[in-house]
Amino acid sequence: RPFLRDHYRHTFSDIVRSAYEGVKDKDGNEIVKPMKSMYQEETGLPRDQDLRDTCVTWLANAGCTHSEIASITGHTEQSIPLILAHYLAKDPVRADNAIAKLRAYRKR
Repeated sequence: RPFLRDHYRHTFSDIVRSAYEGVKDKDGNEIVKPMKSMYQEETGLPRDQDLRDTCVTWLANAGCTHSEIASITGHTEQSIPLILAHYLAKDPVRADNAIAKLRAYRKR
């Protein structure tokens, strides 16, 4: 289907808003945590590259392989670990998972 005029701009705006604010289901339960880092501090504007790299993080959190991630985002398989090393260090989902594992370990 042809790409409609301004389609990307509108779609990108909706996706950035969802990433920045988080996503809730119909009952108001959070299903995607807010990613406030979606905006550049110096300009306050969203960056396409940040959204693309955030997608790499979300796909990794979903259990996708590096090959699957590269197929979706267009990154090289060699760049996926570098992106993950940068973004996963700041990922609250992984931090929560790590703390849960630590608590389970300490209870043994």
